[in-house]
Amino acid sequence: MSAFRFQPASGGGYGIDNVSLVSAPVDPAVSPSAFAILPSPGQCTLCWHAPSDPNVMSITVRYDRKTHPLTPAFGTSLCSLPVQTDADQQIAVPLDWTSITSNYLFFSVFGLRSDESCSAPDIAFVQIDKTPPTTPVVTACRETNGTIAAQWTSSETDSAIAQYRYAVGTSSGDSSIKQWTATTSTAAQISGIPAGTRVYVSVMAQNQFGFWSACGSTSVAMRAGITDVVGLRDETDVCVSGLVTAIFSDCYYLQDPVGARGIKVIGNASGLHLGDQVTVTGTLTTVNGERCIQQ
Repeated sequence: MSAFRFQPASGGGYGIDNVSLVSAPVDPAVSPSAFAILPSPGQCTLCWHAPSDPNVMSITVRYDRKTHPLTPAFGTSLCSLPVQTDADQQIAVPLDWTSITSNYLFFSVFGLRSDESCSAPDIAFVQIDKTPPTTPVVTACRETNGTIAAQWTSSETDSAIAQYRYAVGTSSGDSSIKQWTATTSTAAQISGIPAGTRVYVSVMAQNQFGFWSACGSTSVAMRAGITDVVGLRDETDVCVSGLVTAIFSDCYYLQDPVGARGIKVIGNASGLHLGDQVTVTGTLTTVNGERCIQQ
């Protein structure tokens, strides 16, 4: 059973509160039933169970922005196809959700008989989530073999994330080195990126209605041991792991777990404890002759 959306106007003469209209159950012998809509970017997938009535020859789906079409002559046609009698049917049809100006779409599915009459419709509606996912938080480092290992996180509270896309360029949002690439994963191994140049990995997330998030970016750090890091030039983005050996109000120190070399990390040390094994990403700098990582 599906519910009509119904909103009485003030002074409309209903005389009662909390009014709602509920559709009568359809007879699956003569009408399509179990109607469902699955949105995805640029299309929607329609599912229903076809009636067993041998006089039903085809199925048609209509939609409208304000109410459910009650006849096949009302609303906008979405699809029509031959019936598969007493069987589950499914079809994916193009639909640009981002171009819909209303917040809802109301769908009706009909069985069309050989005498050109139609069954009662089964109905479904979709609330369009026009709020994009959160801006992805991206981390990326260049492995010793030159491959960039990137990861990201984003969230979507009102629907779902359908896909991501990532690119590599010389600035945030730039795709001059690697063009935008679609993926459903939250990580990527990116090869073939020139060494010796500061590059950025940028990521966007798309919800199931096709709305894209803002672009999240990060510069790519070089993964290296602390002993190797201290020999790199200032302003190099680095990623190191080590043991916390000292903690101060505005910085802390890491020591290479397999060596005696340490390095100062300028940044928030809240939550850290002596002896913690941590991985730090930041920019190499020199302060008063001391090599440091600025977070």
